[in-house]
Parts: sequence; C-alpha cells; structure tokens
Amino acid sequence: MKPDLPDNPAWLAGQAVTTVVSPDRKTMLVLTSGYNRFYNTNTPMPHWPDSNEYVFIYDISTPTPVKKQVVHIPNTYNGIVFDPSGKAFYVAGGSDDNVHVITLNATGTWEEQPGSALALGHNKLGVGLVGQSDVGAGSINLQIVVKPCAAGVAISNDGNTLVVANYYNDSITVFNGGLGNWSKGT
Repeated sequence: MKPDLPDNPAWLAGQAVTTVVSPDRKTMLVLTSGYNRFYNTNTPMPHWPDSNEYVFIYDISTPTPVKKQVVHIPNTYNGIVFDPSGKAFYVAGGSDDNVHVITLNATGTWEEQPGSALALGHNKLGVGLVGQSDVGAGSINLQIVVKPCAAGVAISNDGNTLVVANYYNDSITVFNGGLGNWSKGT
C-alpha cells in the first residue's frame, strides 16, 4: 500500500495489521504497525519524515474501494476503533504510551489536532524487570528495560468509555467522557 509520500511516491508501506469499518459502513480504515522505516542510500539512519505507521482511509460505499486519504501516525500497535458518532477514530500509540484522536474536519478530511493525543501516563515505564535485582549488579533484570505499549483499543456503544489494553503493563487504561471531553486515564 502506497502512503503517497511526496518525496518517495513509489514507496510501499508494510505490516497492514487490522481494519475497521465506520458505523455508517461507508469508510474502512487499514492500520499498519511495525517498522515502516524509509532509508536513503546515503545513510544507514532512517529518513524520519517518511518513517511512520499509517492509517489508510478507503471509501467503501461502492463495490470498488477508493483510497481517499492516508494519516501518518508516529507509532502504533494493533489498536484502532471508530467512535460511534463516525466523526472520529482512535489509534493506539504503541510505545508512545498514548491514543491518537483523529477527527473528521469540516472539509471532509481526517486529522489529528496537535496536543489531542490521550496520554496513558505510565511515564515511559513498563512493569516487570525494571529495577529488579535478583543476582546483583550484573543481573539481566537490570539490563532489560520494558517500556509501556498502548495496544488494543475499544469503545462503548454510547461512545462515553474508551479502554486501552496496556501490552507491557498487563493492565488497561479507562478514559471516560466521550469525544472532545475525555477524562484523564485511570
């Protein structure tokens, strides 16, 4: 799938992992998750402006799907869900420990407003091995850092409760309030 990168139009994104259909059954989202890194031939480092994950947005109101837009997401894991209103969708931010809120604007395009991501608040720490010592200073537990990972996302039928599965924290985070009015996660 081509994310239509202006400076790399032929580049293909990989790792399409899940799809979701809008409440009105007219729009389908395809989420990539993995390591969509673009490398220039001049350097071993990724070209970061083109190295993202993506949500491909298709119009499926006719028998032939039509790609309408591609939204860039810095990091993802497998979570994506439409708000029941059909005016937003939510994408788990993977290792960024957040949920991206993508809304439909007045011109009919989808966008994430700066600062709108919902923070899960794990302060870049996962549970498990961080800081534990069972053998002394050389313990493997002191060498491994487990970061949080926002993974699955689900929303209630009324749109007032959003739940995120925290993959590396073996927990969930719950947001209440609804689109435009989400509480701090608990």
